[in-house]
Amino acid sequence: NETMIMNGVLNYIRVTDLSYCEKEFFCFLVKKEKDVIVGGVTGYYFLGHVNVDWLWIEKVYRNKGLGSKLLKALDNFAIQVQCRFITLQHFDEMLISFYNKNGYFIEFIQKGFDSKNIK
Repeated sequence: NETMIMNGVLNYIRVTDLSYCEKEFFCFLVKKEKDVIVGGVTGYYFLGHVNVDWLWIEKVYRNKGLGSKLLKALDNFAIQVQCRFITLQHFDEMLISFYNKNGYFIEFIQKGFDSKNIK
């Protein structure tokens, strides 16, 4: 069972504060005008790292600095919750330069996924 495996790993790495091991979810939104959501980032933090599940900016608002502001907020959030690194995945190679420009780097590339085949 998952709990038994997690407890075995935590015992091995000598984690005694189990609150450090609970996944906490987050969501930051970008709003324009009154409650109109034009972007956001969601994910969770767990065992000293932030994991981004989704980062999105509405197409007409892209290239206006909103994505960079979201990543800066994410960086500040990671510091606030005492995480040491942030991981994220993406499906578009064109985003690599965006993430590089914002201080992120490629750790690995998983081949075999082609977003053009999704309907």
